[in-house]
Amino acid sequence: SMRTQCGSRGYTAPEVFLGPYDEKCDIFSCGAMLYMMLCGRMPFKDDEEACAKHVTFLPEDAASLSADAVSLVKRALCKDLASRLSSSEILELDWIRASGPVSTLRRAMSSQDVMKSLRSYTDLSDVEKASMYHVAYNVADMDFADIREAFKEMDMDSDGVLTLEDLRAHGKELFGTDASEAIAQFAGLDQGRGMEYTDFLAAMLHLRDDLPETAYRAAFRALDADGDGSVSVHDIMGSKAPRLAKAPELDIDGAQSALSYAEFKALLSPRVSPRGASKSRASELAAAAGRADPQDILKRGLGA
Repeated sequence: SMRTQCGSRGYTAPEVFLGPYDEKCDIFSCGAMLYMMLCGRMPFKDDEEACAKHVTFLPEDAASLSADAVSLVKRALCKDLASRLSSSEILELDWIRASGPVSTLRRAMSSQDVMKSLRSYTDLSDVEKASMYHVAYNVADMDFADIREAFKEMDMDSDGVLTLEDLRAHGKELFGTDASEAIAQFAGLDQGRGMEYTDFLAAMLHLRDDLPETAYRAAFRALDADGDGSVSVHDIMGSKAPRLAKAPELDIDGAQSALSYAEFKALLSPRVSPRGASKSRASELAAAAGRADPQDILKRGLGA
């Protein structure tokens, strides 16, 4: 369960303000967005009304909508958590299934490309993984529908988390002859906690050369809390990437050396070997910072 109070006004579930909450708060937010899309107005005037009132439809709105659509919105915006729909229940509704399987509408990333990304992602340092996590956290993932569809295909129980157990059970179906290697690669990343979508997105994005500049800048701004134009390894490995393992030899408290935006972006620049494995970003860092020694920035960032 979570306790931090956060979210956009008018979209936030009541339980976020009242105490511990879980992933069903996102269903409430999705319900608010769906109401807005269908009716052209917000379901509640403000957070106070969202906590106190049940959602209603104007007669003219209800008359133009199907009973299934109205039912979905009401059940998504239900204040009682036990009665609110889960993501897996929503996927089974007739109103959703009527459009056909999502995989028929968008093409998923191929299993070969997923394997290629997993291979190289496991070779990255913790700092590189954490940096990529921040970019994935801030990127508009609607631009990478193929990655989302691949995640959905792998998430067999639609709970939003890929687990090692799931991959062992369905690896052959998903990866064919590469199943054993996929399980081994995933085991190195899973660490017993599973892989949520942002983790998966980070792993799949790090070899892409079509990431928009805005994604890097948004991640850097989020890390640069004091606005001084630099971020430290401590910032990168901080609370926004809590699921990532931290190497025992990495002295987080002492890693205060700063990276500029150019150095941060260069840390994430794709550099691929013939087999698809991502090499160290050292030479990219050197090119971006104009340094003779390609290891300088990484050493400085790690407090060496």
